[in-house]
Amino acid sequence: MEDIGLEDEPMTKVKEGAKVATKFWRSNKVIFDRVSPGQLACNRLSILYGNESNTNVEALIGNEESVYHVRSKKIEHSGKAVEELTDFDVHRLDFEHKFQVVSLKSRQTQGQIQVGVVDDRGVATVTLCDRDANSITQKSNLKLNPPSGKLGEAGPASFDFDEKNSDSFLVSHMFDKRFTLYNGDKVNRSLCTPNHPITARFITIPSSNDPVVAVAEYNQITIWDPKSKNPCIKRLPAHSQPFYALDSKDNFLCAVGAARSVYSYDFRNWFLSSTWSNCSKFEVTSLHLSTVAPNVCFVAGLDSTIHCGNTKTGVRHASLLGDSRWVGLDKFKEEDSFVGLTENGNFYYGEFDTKHLK
Repeated sequence: MEDIGLEDEPMTKVKEGAKVATKFWRSNKVIFDRVSPGQLACNRLSILYGNESNTNVEALIGNEESVYHVRSKKIEHSGKAVEELTDFDVHRLDFEHKFQVVSLKSRQTQGQIQVGVVDDRGVATVTLCDRDANSITQKSNLKLNPPSGKLGEAGPASFDFDEKNSDSFLVSHMFDKRFTLYNGDKVNRSLCTPNHPITARFITIPSSNDPVVAVAEYNQITIWDPKSKNPCIKRLPAHSQPFYALDSKDNFLCAVGAARSVYSYDFRNWFLSSTWSNCSKFEVTSLHLSTVAPNVCFVAGLDSTIHCGNTKTGVRHASLLGDSRWVGLDKFKEEDSFVGLTENGNFYYGEFDTKHLK
């Protein structure tokens, strides 16, 4: 596998578009004295709740072998470049992992929180939690062991929930060259991939009533229907460099990685509909599509910047600069706001006002 590093070729001139107003908050103290190294994707943070009308910012963060519940408050923004997050409460949850947590997701289900975690050996845990105004209480754990029963070589892994089924989970592990679907703690189906899967996620396409799986197999995107006899239903053209992140919305699947370009594919014909080239100076490890404005996305990579741009026109609208590389970054579902953690152990909250881009 190629090392992640700086691009040899210089960055071309960036096309600038309509400006987007931003607001930024940073923790008034370092919340972790030591942050475990980042993997190929910065998905070790999951937002629990928080919005513009709420001063609370709350998230789950995977660091080293543990998961932490972090709560803070944002002060009113006065127009400074960066305001402060204050009143931090950091609580360690009881997750039984012996190796570094590399991917974490959470979701609300029937008034409770479901938390999915996978470590760098491909072992996943799904925990059901109760939450009150001040804390999270763990109720039950499911341990999802690799189908081979053996621990894989330490490397990138991913976890995802099936939004239509609270008992269905997806786990991929790069060096095992496979992804596995679980029903509860039982293996539903495990599928081998020709290339190394860096990340995988459930997506919904018009031609299928059930979710299918999109996999970033190193430098190629593949689409799988796990219920089919011939499960690999589409292999998109391969690129010269690996993909690190995927996201989908409406009829589009977007992918980004070492090439520093966001590729947008149309579900209806699987054609490449648009490309945002040179979206970042360094390789991109995080991708989120806007839930407010069409064709707008947010990318972050090996530097400390979150960029907002348009996948169709290829213009950049705004950027937010942290203090070091992002190791955890998540976006709110109903607005273009972010919570993130950097390698220096600082906690961030940022807002992009994209309403005028509709």
